[in-house]
Amino acid sequence: MPGFIIHNITSGTTPPPLSSSLPNTPPETVQKLRKASTKVIKHIQNDSTISPKVRQSLSQILAGGLVLAEVGAQFAEDNVRILRRKKRSNTAKTKRRLPEMGPRLVKD
Repeated sequence: MPGFIIHNITSGTTPPPLSSSLPNTPPETVQKLRKASTKVIKHIQNDSTISPKVRQSLSQILAGGLVLAEVGAQFAEDNVRILRRKKRSNTAKTKRRLPEMGPRLVKD
């Protein structure tokens, strides 16, 4: 099989140690995804064996994935902000606290 190295354990040779980090881990942040996608687009544009139609399609797919990641990150930030605000509004209010719009009557 091309690309695979099979070691014979019975001959006494040991295989090389495996790398501790995986080279093909997916990006965890939008910035890392942007960096990886620009790198791929750069390699695609420099490769003359890929047809222009495939290059354009791959570029659009990568750009779309980046847009979706940015929208997802914005959605997550909005959810955190909304939940924090909701938690603050659910706190017990003392009777001395004025409403947000100020006192309703002079007697308050």
